[in-house]
Amino acid sequence: APTNSAVATPSGDAAAALAPRAPIAAFAFGATAGGSCRDERSERAISVPAAFVAIDGPTLANKALRCDGDATLGVDGLPGFGRAAPRSVRLQLRVDRVHERAVVLHTSHYTEDADAQGYQLLLCDGRLCWEIVHHWPGSAAAVATTAPLPHDRWLDVCCTYDGSSRADGLRVYVDGEAAATTVVRDHLQGPAVVRRLVLGGRDRDKGFVGGGLARFELYDIALTAAEVAVLAGRAPARDALAAHHAEFAPAVVAARAAARAADEALHVAVEQAPELMVMAPHGYPEPRFVLRRGAYDQPDPSQPVAADVPAAVLPWEPSWPRDRRGLARWLCDPRNPLPARVVVDRLWAQCFGRGLVRTPDNLGLLGERPTQQALLDALAADFQRHGSHKRILRRIVTSATFAQSSAATPAESEVDPDNDLLGRGPIFRLSAETLRDQALLAAGLLQPRFGGPSVKPYQPPGLWSAAGSSWGGGDYQPDQGADAHRRSLYTYRKRTAPPPNLMTLDGTSREVCVVRRQGTDTPLQALVLLGDPVFTECADALAVQQLARAGAKDDERLAAIF
Repeated sequence: APTNSAVATPSGDAAAALAPRAPIAAFAFGATAGGSCRDERSERAISVPAAFVAIDGPTLANKALRCDGDATLGVDGLPGFGRAAPRSVRLQLRVDRVHERAVVLHTSHYTEDADAQGYQLLLCDGRLCWEIVHHWPGSAAAVATTAPLPHDRWLDVCCTYDGSSRADGLRVYVDGEAAATTVVRDHLQGPAVVRRLVLGGRDRDKGFVGGGLARFELYDIALTAAEVAVLAGRAPARDALAAHHAEFAPAVVAARAAARAADEALHVAVEQAPELMVMAPHGYPEPRFVLRRGAYDQPDPSQPVAADVPAAVLPWEPSWPRDRRGLARWLCDPRNPLPARVVVDRLWAQCFGRGLVRTPDNLGLLGERPTQQALLDALAADFQRHGSHKRILRRIVTSATFAQSSAATPAESEVDPDNDLLGRGPIFRLSAETLRDQALLAAGLLQPRFGGPSVKPYQPPGLWSAAGSSWGGGDYQPDQGADAHRRSLYTYRKRTAPPPNLMTLDGTSREVCVVRRQGTDTPLQALVLLGDPVFTECADALAVQQLARAGAKDDERLAAIF
């Protein structure tokens, strides 16, 4: 490496004498004798699966390998670069077509969605993507070439990273010249863990199908533009030569080493702190397009769309930011009648079993009109003024409408079978959670304590194992004593194995959000009430409670129970 401290414009002789720094690993894939390829820089060797086919390389004297997208080339024993460590990757490759997605190189452990970490080279819509990843897409630095890579010819591709944890520290060169790039992500905030380097594909992802690989080199430094040009067989530009020699001025080298040491110390300190997931816009939103009718996997690039709200409900104010904060302002604006109506309708449904709108999942034009429009508007206006759920619930349950008897004469049932006119009180089945809590309360077993960790009431033994959900903590172990009698709100839930008694009583697994539960009538529901240990325990406690009433007759006890 040059050691001159003065920065001067190099002469033609200096350019000719420039020798790029050596890689730490180099493989020429034309030399695959015996199904393996040896590292030119060490005794390291990689196994070449038979699925790789030998093809003509960049020159007549060289051979290369064609990838099938499934078989991969794994290189062991390479450095596990930290995110403050510079590196460079050089590949001689051939692209046979415009790939929607193809993994050329990666250092993650398993799949794209489960563990994309380290550094990787992808082809996305023909463009080359160079990425340093902690976890995708929330914490990564990534750039992509603005133009697709040329195909059906061999390319000398070099990608460099300066260890800055920023997107502007990523460079892409094609045939020795810097390629124009766009920033895809610029928020690398965690360790970009490097595992095993793999070429040609990734498990459960789209591999480099039909692509050619002739040579791979890995460097533990960020190559300069002049070095990249020389490696590609080009004469470096004068300004690139000047920048190259300036890189090795003693003051620059010392400052770079000090900055890297400070970065590494900062990363160690920051990465020891526990992480908390926070939803936030990343600043580089993906473009969105209208989907072609009948081909929903094919967006129409000629019809871009952006996030917006229905102007017929309330137009968007220009002063509101186009993000979640602006959406919150739109929702809570006093001029917006929709959110208050939705909330009030749901509270009414909790008390009467059905909302004032028969279609609680659709209060728009495709839904049904409210059965009592004036009542819905009055309650919504009250909610807008005070913003209190408790106030609305108190107003409903203390009203004369709610206090009416639910009994109906045959004539009333014929005229108003669904009680749209609110001529009688509500009658509906309680939810699964409320049925359990009501039984515990009636038996005097319900624990009223607020807060605290989740609890595990009784479930049949072996249920988690049978559902394949016992990993990470063994099978379900029910709690004993007071913890088994807490409100259903605190019941420990696994979406792959929800509480069976609640599911039988029309509870939900919580795998997806539902606006309203579907009510069913099955013999299993009666069996749960008769045989589930939670309900039999409540029945025993209630019976003991009534038998303890001295002097009471059996008829009086039965009347008190029911």
